Amino acid sequence: MRSSNFFILFISFLCALIIGEIIVRQVGFYDIDNNFHIGTRILPPINIPLKQSIENYEKLKTDSNPFIVFDSICGWLPNNTFESKNGWYFHDSAGIRSDNKEYLKTKPDTVLRVLLFGDSHIYGSENPFHNTLGYYIEQLLFNKNITAEVINMGVGAFGMDQAFLRWKYYGKHYRPDIVVFGFQPENVMRNVNLLRALYIREGRAVMKPRYILDHDSLRIINFPVPTPEESLVQMKDFANWKFAEYETFYDANKQWWHNSKLLSLVIDIIRINRFDLRSYKQPFYELSKEPALITLKLMSAFRNDVVSNEAQFFIVHLPMKDDLIDLINGKKVVYETLLSEIGKQCEIIRPERNLINYCDTGNINNLFRPKLHYSGNAHKITASAIIDEIIKKQQGASKN
Repeated sequence: MRSSNFFILFISFLCALIIGEIIVRQVGFYDIDNNFHIGTRILPPINIPLKQSIENYEKLKTDSNPFIVFDSICGWLPNNTFESKNGWYFHDSAGIRSDNKEYLKTKPDTVLRVLLFGDSHIYGSENPFHNTLGYYIEQLLFNKNITAEVINMGVGAFGMDQAFLRWKYYGKHYRPDIVVFGFQPENVMRNVNLLRALYIREGRAVMKPRYILDHDSLRIINFPVPTPEESLVQMKDFANWKFAEYETFYDANKQWWHNSKLLSLVIDIIRINRFDLRSYKQPFYELSKEPALITLKLMSAFRNDVVSNEAQFFIVHLPMKDDLIDLINGKKVVYETLLSEIGKQCEIIRPERNLINYCDTGNINNLFRPKLHYSGNAHKITASAIIDEIIKKQQGASKN
């Protein structure tokens, strides 16, 4: 009797597995590089998206008005001849976002020059120029009778390493008085990425430089950055690339359970639970692990280089929507320990209290655009916090 019950249980379990396997395979799909997608998740082992990258590269070659162009220092920069159909985006000859203005490297002594660095949140994606952080900082300073010029050197999809390199090779020549770097926490993950297509599954033949730790010091690799043509060649034999071991988001090791999409899904959820963003992000912010260690070194190097060029350096905290929701609910942001550690070596401007106060009377959705970039409301609130700190600093310096 017992053996009969066990047999029925075993058959039921086996049938459940088979049905589950069929459902997962029906719900998911294979892309042209034979990667299996289910929802926003790609199940391992991950194949290099070579075919998709070649396809996108061929399309890009025929694009007479690309938004970004290859750059051997940073990987990519805004195209200085780009013209957006809605008129929102204009870049000067150096790929700096502006309002139909060319920024000169020389500046009058009477002008306070502020440079902004960071990713698309600093750049002001999804916003016209007059709703961006740089615009509001400049206007608020003007309202305080301070003649200022704010230069926005933010670039979409940048890591902190790329922002630092843009300062080091391009930005410092503008001789700023103040440098503000936007700390968008997700960028910590970008710091340990080399091939963009493995981090964001968009299938583009673009690579970026990356810093590694070498005896507790930063050392840059994949620099100068390979051209898109060279990147495509390297992608064909990525596993044997000399820097493949430094690509955090590459895992081509095939295990026996990968033959089952159901088991692959279950194990991948257990290993990296992307449905719980806090759990997924947590390891990247742990102070004992490489992403956080690289970030700490980068912020220190950024600050030291700015100060050595006789400018003030500030970091402005840019909490994302999930982070603000955590704060509103009385939780600490998942990267609080890392941010506090950075604060021991750099001055951090923290506008989250003002953003939360806005949510007390307004809708949090009004702080974000459809793709979750900051809206004009969020930029203005953040700019006000930055101005308060700049004014405080200026007043302190004049007293001394």
